[in-house]
Amino acid sequence: MEIKFYDKDNLVIGGGDWELAPFKFSKILKIGGGTSPSWIDIVLSGTGSLTLTNAISLNYVKLFGGTEQRNLPVGYTQLEYIQSSGSQYIDTERVPNNDDIIEQKFQKVGNSTTTCSWYGSMPSSSEITPRIGIGSFNSQGVKLFAGTNYTGIIADADTNIHTLRFQATGREELTYTLDGVPGVIDASTSATPIDMFEPAIELTSYLFARHGTNGVQVYDNEGTKIYYHREYLANGTLVLNMVPVKRNSDNALGMYDTVSGQFFTNLGTGNFVAGNTAVPTPDKPIDIVSNNGVIKYSPNLVNMVADNVDLGHYISANGVYSESVSNFLYVPYIKVQPNTTYTLSFSDELYYITISEYSANDGTGFIQRNTGTTGGNTSLTITTQATTNYIRFGSNPYGNSNTVTMEQVLAINWMLAKADTPQTYMPYGQIYTDGTTETVNVHTKNLFSGTVEQGGLGDGTGTETLSSVRIRTTSVPVKPNTQYNLSWATNSEMAVNIRNAHFYTASNTWISRINASTFTTPPNTAFVRFVWQHSDANADITPSDISNVQLELGSTATTYEPYFNGGQATAEMLLKVGDYQDVQSVLDGEVTRQLGVKVLNGMEEGWAKANNSFGNSSLFADKKVEKSTVFCSHFQYNSGSTTNIPDMCVGCATTSINTYFRYDTLSTVEQFQQWLSDQYNAGTPVIVVYPLATATTESVTGQPLTIQAGTNIVEITQASIDGLALEVSYKQQQ
Repeated sequence: MEIKFYDKDNLVIGGGDWELAPFKFSKILKIGGGTSPSWIDIVLSGTGSLTLTNAISLNYVKLFGGTEQRNLPVGYTQLEYIQSSGSQYIDTERVPNNDDIIEQKFQKVGNSTTTCSWYGSMPSSSEITPRIGIGSFNSQGVKLFAGTNYTGIIADADTNIHTLRFQATGREELTYTLDGVPGVIDASTSATPIDMFEPAIELTSYLFARHGTNGVQVYDNEGTKIYYHREYLANGTLVLNMVPVKRNSDNALGMYDTVSGQFFTNLGTGNFVAGNTAVPTPDKPIDIVSNNGVIKYSPNLVNMVADNVDLGHYISANGVYSESVSNFLYVPYIKVQPNTTYTLSFSDELYYITISEYSANDGTGFIQRNTGTTGGNTSLTITTQATTNYIRFGSNPYGNSNTVTMEQVLAINWMLAKADTPQTYMPYGQIYTDGTTETVNVHTKNLFSGTVEQGGLGDGTGTETLSSVRIRTTSVPVKPNTQYNLSWATNSEMAVNIRNAHFYTASNTWISRINASTFTTPPNTAFVRFVWQHSDANADITPSDISNVQLELGSTATTYEPYFNGGQATAEMLLKVGDYQDVQSVLDGEVTRQLGVKVLNGMEEGWAKANNSFGNSSLFADKKVEKSTVFCSHFQYNSGSTTNIPDMCVGCATTSINTYFRYDTLSTVEQFQQWLSDQYNAGTPVIVVYPLATATTESVTGQPLTIQAGTNIVEITQASIDGLALEVSYKQQQ
């Protein structure tokens, strides 16, 4: 199609013989002057591609950062709750065991005039003994069912949100807490006490219904809202964490289990009712996602700098701290967690390393010194004691008779991580992403990068077979759920016909085949291979019988162009918050950063409390001095209004550099510091992304991209960040 460009006075300033594949169209700019500009600048966002014809050169290719917050995989939106209307249910696909812990947050919205249940199982209406569940009936409020007994726990008229947690602690009782208040269900009055979580007929538990022998026994016809459902083993291991979600592709509502990675949809009739989009809370960390993965922080707990090294000190096996021991060193206290395994590794074969454990970091609370390494070892693994909160490690690296110098100590790659094996060294304080690198590709419309060879592919297996009457291709990368057209030229007297297109997953597992040259790839397709034969199916055929093989998007074959790969460029960690975004010019290697990233550990920031919020006026001194949006891994952003401020939020002061945190369940600075420290040492530190007052620039390696005469496609490969944009400037052929 032809696209024309207009200036602010709605006058045509140019056009082009080129077309755009589907994408979100942001804006078009003009570079240069005159009535027929020779340079055209296009900005795209999303996952599209730009098709250029009669283009003779690229001026530049830039990537603009995209960032989002998520606690679910790409493609799902978390909701506050989902609600039934009396004919929906979800199978948890799990049979609870004796001593398992069940936790659910729910809200009963109507009076229980009839029998209903929103969690549980019971073999049949006549076999009421082996049962478990939550429900209500006959205007008697919420009942907790266990074994032969049930207990009312919530009044019928109570429509508040409640959190219920219960566990079968023996064959004759069930303990529970409702909003933190404990209770017990006594089953000892039964003639034959039973295991309340182990019915004679094992049934999985349902949500929004009760599972009976023949399927749904009782629906939840009161419209109960479920905010989450979790199940734990007796040792506290989380085995089911069901979160209300909407699947974005089709708006289907259901529960997503973050443990198994499975989406559970409605197995009944009708549709669930969706709550509002959920807002993350501090005790449920979420991801900050940049253009190439989840933002993470180095797991290295050792900040090995000169100020943190005590040369000439020694701690004995009984915790005595000695000075003037020239061949020893000790590092200050490092915050750790009790009953946790840590591994200290180092890049030099040290003579001796010991790790001492403490309950406090004030010179008291010594617990023990662990057995150290021997010569030739480069790591030491310990499991901390139940009362351990801090550790210190020490060494005499170069033998008892040698003096340790600061240069020698700092030249070693020290790595302390929460792990049971040595981890790859990563500097303390390093911010990184754990995703695949974002890429920009330049290629022709012809996507056929394979070769043609002798042989066939098994019709029902896709495996290679020997054949003189078939020719086949090697694997060609394609996208799932995408329409393609295959064309070729015949170099023989007989017609060459397509026999099959075979589809494979990324692991080369065969999916299916189709006898067509125009097709739509199945879901999960990563590669395609083709097989041809002559019009006389029994006639011999060789690769030389065809030429000009072309695979292209769409349903129509176009004029053949040779396959051409103009290269691939990778992107750095690019961020976007509001109108601020990082930019990378992949051709010349310049990166402009408009956003800063800080990781909080609670002990180095210098917090103060004012007006129910925690802050530090100098911590974000490089923040843009205006009220601006931030991203935070644990807190939702609040604009700073005085009404409807959440009890857990992060905000920015209007006229100062301060960024503040409000966490109403913590009343003192010390509590907030400890919480931040615990998050940091749990491997889920609080990370903040915010606009910088002054943009910074840095250089990375430039990556050349080329185009050729004819059709060229500049494509951004992006699976998760909608805000990522690609800017391409090219010169039209004159």
